[in-house]
Amino acid sequence: MKPPRTYAWTYASAVASELGDLPGAPVGIGLCDALLGTSALIQSQRPEFLVFVGTAGALPGSGLAIGGVIQVDTVRLGDAALALGLGYSPRHPEPLRANTLPDLPAVDVVANLAITTDPELAQRYAAVSKVEHMEAYGFAMACTRANVPWACVLAITNAVGPDAHAQWRAHRAACEAAARAAAHRITAARS
Repeated sequence: MKPPRTYAWTYASAVASELGDLPGAPVGIGLCDALLGTSALIQSQRPEFLVFVGTAGALPGSGLAIGGVIQVDTVRLGDAALALGLGYSPRHPEPLRANTLPDLPAVDVVANLAITTDPELAQRYAAVSKVEHMEAYGFAMACTRANVPWACVLAITNAVGPDAHAQWRAHRAACEAAARAAAHRITAARS
């Protein structure tokens, strides 16, 4: 679904530096904080449309370059035990579909409780997603349950794997600015 031009946009992020001066609030780092923080943001601000702005890691074979900006098409909850065949779930949550914004590639995202550093696990996630992001599922679930349209705009800071943290540190500031600028450009043209 493409958002109509008449929405008032509200933004969310994991931390304040990702949000910059965009109107909204940081909702917290990780799945649980993002779910609870987004729910509180929805209750306090009653947004018409929420856009998450942040950074993410590209999974192997995605073809996504560091510094590139994407948006979420669908987000699924990742689970290392399931991905590695070491566990099962009687009812794993279904992927959630975002509202897509124009002018950005839309990709499938896996949301994990931790940043993946193991190459084998990264390959398993790459079979179903192109990007890893910790907050996307919690954010999407809160929006979906509250019936608030949502989108996620993410800049790629790193390749998922053993060097992820060093790459994230090196590219974080520039990528936060790139995601913020893309979200602002797209939504300002449709306000």
